Order: sequence, then structure tokens, then C-alpha cells
Amino acid sequence: MKMRIIKCSDIGLSCNFMAHGYDLDEVEKTMWDHIETEHKDMIKDMSDYDLHQLKHRVSTFLGRSCGCGHLEKPGEDYDSNACNTLYRIRNFHKGL
Repeated sequence: MKMRIIKCSDIGLSCNFMAHGYDLDEVEKTMWDHIETEHKDMIKDMSDYDLHQLKHRVSTFLGRSCGCGHLEKPGEDYDSNACNTLYRIRNFHKGL
């Protein structure tokens, strides 16, 4: 079984927190519990789009996506040349 690790710094947050474990869903839940508790001031001001992108960043770093590491930060313009997989995922979510 593969160890899953994600840090706040992986997703663009200035924080030393790290969630880890073997169960993907449990690690993701631990990370979101931390974000919702310790970074609640940041996420309360996020748009639905930025919140969706943050969730996508967490999933990507946990290995649910390509994991190339090239992700725009919340609020940053999307670069369609950065990663073909992320481009396809983004278009899928738009219904294209």
C-alpha cells in the first residue's frame, strides 16, 4: 500500500501542517479538516471557482490526478500549456 502525504505548502499555503497515511480518503479528510479549521479566514473569502481549484490541488497531490506538480494557485490565471492532463480535467468540469 502506498503512503500518501500532503503538506499545506504543496497547495500554496504558508503552513507547516502535513497530513499522511495509507488511506487516501482519510488523508484527504484530515487535510480538509485542517484547512477548514486553521485556514477558515482564507477559504471564507474564496470564490466557488477558487475553492474548487484548491480541492483539485489537494486531490492532485494525493495522486488522484497526474501529479506533475504544476498547478496554478487559487486566483491565478489558468495556463492551458502547463499540463495536458489538467487541461483535460478543467474542460471536463466545464462540460466541454
